[in-house]
Amino acid sequence: MSKDAGAVTIRVTAHGVSRTGPDPGMNYAHDFHAGNFADIIKHAALAATVAHLARKSKPFVVIDTHAGAGLYDLEAPESLRSGEARGGIFRIADRPATDEPALIAGLRRALDAVDDGRGAIGTRRRYPGSPLIAALAMRPGDRLIAAETVDPVRARLERVLAARAPRPGPRIEVLRHDGYGVLKACLPPGERRGLAIIDPPFEEVDEFDRLARAMEAAIERWASGSYLIWYPVKRADAAEDLARRLGRALPPHVEGLRAELSILPPGSTADGMTTTGLIAINPAWPVEEGMADLLDWCAHRLAADPKRPGHWHVSPLPRD
Repeated sequence: MSKDAGAVTIRVTAHGVSRTGPDPGMNYAHDFHAGNFADIIKHAALAATVAHLARKSKPFVVIDTHAGAGLYDLEAPESLRSGEARGGIFRIADRPATDEPALIAGLRRALDAVDDGRGAIGTRRRYPGSPLIAALAMRPGDRLIAAETVDPVRARLERVLAARAPRPGPRIEVLRHDGYGVLKACLPPGERRGLAIIDPPFEEVDEFDRLARAMEAAIERWASGSYLIWYPVKRADAAEDLARRLGRALPPHVEGLRAELSILPPGSTADGMTTTGLIAINPAWPVEEGMADLLDWCAHRLAADPKRPGHWHVSPLPRD
């Protein structure tokens, strides 16, 4: 069954994928976290990758496995309660762009497209999520697949994409299915070119294992695709195991990049998430070339203590 919502096609069932994902009653809500330091890293890489794909004339696909609501109000009670945007996007958007690394440019363009710069708290009130960032950089003939299991969140996403996706723009499908199942069902895509972004909430105890198994299967089915995989670094051993499993899954000709940023100085600890990780498989060259500059800049600009920069590292995925 499907229905039209402006430029968006909303498919309630597709590909024979059953709904086996997170319980919609789970308490994760990205409204609390939108625009935080982790979003800056993954969304800068996302915007740069989609822009790079759009440089060639052939169409491409973007698959967003855990899409979220698509647009977030940074002056909503949830965002104000967490205060995470103050340590993230407000530290970027409220300052001149003169010293920004190249990878920030695409994210800033997406911000400009959804906001008038007249927020009451900072110069921004709205922050775009990954499906909207992708859609804004896509063209007619390209295709966006966004999976979201939580009904109220998916309804918000449908409204956002119907109202704000470019027209004419990409073909858009919003799916009511588990993102890992959608990833399996959609690969390899007919376009052959494209990106999958995998950004789970990490509230399930076995999420790292589910993610690794899904990616091992995805790489086997579509080794030529680009992937961006986000993860929180709360347990170093879990992050290390994920990197090693994905590195072992890569064919010899496929490159993998692992990037991590902590907003704390080396040796410091604090409650909550203070380190974010991103794995890029078949990374677009702007991401490969610019990630170190982005992380170094963010380690200073987004540090929890402005007088004590955070730390970061970039390395190839281990293959042993």
